[in-house]
Amino acid sequence: MLGGVGTTNRPRTLIFDVLGTLLDEDAGLLAAATELAGPEHAAAFASSWQQAHAAALTNVRDGARPYVSYEALHAEAVGAAAAETGLPVTTAQGQAASRFGHHLEPFDDVVAGLDELARDHRLVGLTNAGTAQAFAMSGHAGLRWTTLVSSETVGAFKPDPRMYAHARTSLALDPGSCLFVAAHPWDLDAAAAHGFRTAYVDRSASTSTEMDAYGRRFDHAVAGVGGLAAALAADLPTT
Repeated sequence: MLGGVGTTNRPRTLIFDVLGTLLDEDAGLLAAATELAGPEHAAAFASSWQQAHAAALTNVRDGARPYVSYEALHAEAVGAAAAETGLPVTTAQGQAASRFGHHLEPFDDVVAGLDELARDHRLVGLTNAGTAQAFAMSGHAGLRWTTLVSSETVGAFKPDPRMYAHARTSLALDPGSCLFVAAHPWDLDAAAAHGFRTAYVDRSASTSTEMDAYGRRFDHAVAGVGGLAAALAADLPTT
């Protein structure tokens, strides 16, 4: 158990979303789509793939189908994209492509930023990836965790409340003494509903006006993981 801090307002446990916050999932998927469809058709195939995967995730979240792993949903989505675009993709090719998430690259600021934060904080990964993918992608990218929790452990995908509740209860966390870090506002909103303090990491080239709005909506808004240590040191919302 990690426990809470209790004696200070500065969080000692940082909970990170991983996909899209620390690792560039979009670039990895586009690279996999390029291998399947070629450069000329990669963007269209990637778009169809992403839409099919998002729809499958929604069906699981809404209870329309049982939980299956994030990677398995990607394999299904590759097949759906192939059918939609008319691209001939074998089952073996689809399965191989669905494992692109095992080899995602971190954003440039991530590894050094996490290493700095790890000096004074416990680092928890809370990811929608399945267990095998979660450990593979963390190892590939050099992400070192105090503990890593995958959706497969819970049988649900964020923003399902069970994901945040599991992190809180299984690790004996005091949410008010933790900081939840993500590039997805929907993820942060759900975490805040469970009492976690929040930090928005910009991965979408937000304007200064947008960052100001995120700074009011969340406890912190930073341009990258590298800026989070300074924001925490000041314990003030920082853009």
